[in-house]
Amino acid sequence: VHSAETKRTTEAMRAKFETDEAVKDKQLAELEAAKSEAESARSRNFLFGAIGIAILILIIALLYINRMRVQKRAEMLQVESDLRESRMKAIRSQLNPHFIFNALNSIQYLFYSGDKKTASQFMGDFANLMRNVLDMSSKAEVSIAEEQKMLSHYLDLEKMRMENAFDYSFQIDETLDAENVKLPTMLLQPYVENAVKHAFQGMKEGGKLTISIAKQRSSLHVQIEDNGVGLKAASSNDAEHKSFSTDANEERVRMINEGRKNAVGVEMIDLSDIGARTGTRVSITIPLA
Repeated sequence: VHSAETKRTTEAMRAKFETDEAVKDKQLAELEAAKSEAESARSRNFLFGAIGIAILILIIALLYINRMRVQKRAEMLQVESDLRESRMKAIRSQLNPHFIFNALNSIQYLFYSGDKKTASQFMGDFANLMRNVLDMSSKAEVSIAEEQKMLSHYLDLEKMRMENAFDYSFQIDETLDAENVKLPTMLLQPYVENAVKHAFQGMKEGGKLTISIAKQRSSLHVQIEDNGVGLKAASSNDAEHKSFSTDANEERVRMINEGRKNAVGVEMIDLSDIGARTGTRVSITIPLA
């Protein structure tokens, strides 16, 4: 009996021990799994954190690089703008003395001819002209009305000097607001000067100069037309000479176009190529936007 009870007790103790061991093993396995999960979670969190920090650093770096690029681009544009403006001022400073020199020659001619009354009137017109030129030379753009006023003073002086060898007229579209619509300063004057100096050379009377300004869509269209000797004849008569004003204006047009999305266009036509009459037509297109 003792042996049977001992055996049962031993079996019971063994079963209890095995059960306890199984529970312990299970608890240990659960602890190990929990520990592993915790370590895995920590690793994931660290990885996500590292990735987040890396992305943040990358974004900051890209923003900084982009800002530096924009700043550098802005500085380059400012330098280019300053350079263009400097060159434009240099051209204007050259153009205006040349223009003044031509007008002074006209005054000198009258004094030499002994016509004091006309010379006095000429001096008054010249003073008004210089006031306009000085006012305009500091501006990048002027109104159509200002340009017309300056050109009228210039043409009156030249007409008086040439003893009314030519007449001039302006044809400005009535729908244009001449006081507010702008065009580049002294863009037209060199072409007008060429007409007077070259197209009418040798003429005693009958010269006609027409300056037309009209708006077509989003552009100003200017035509400076004369009935002079024509472009080819003027060039052949003075093959070695090319007007300083035209050279300066071509450079100005090129620089004006560097700062514009839509370019100013200039076309010169000998009217004998398109008809029976002689003369020259200068067509200038100036985008308003």
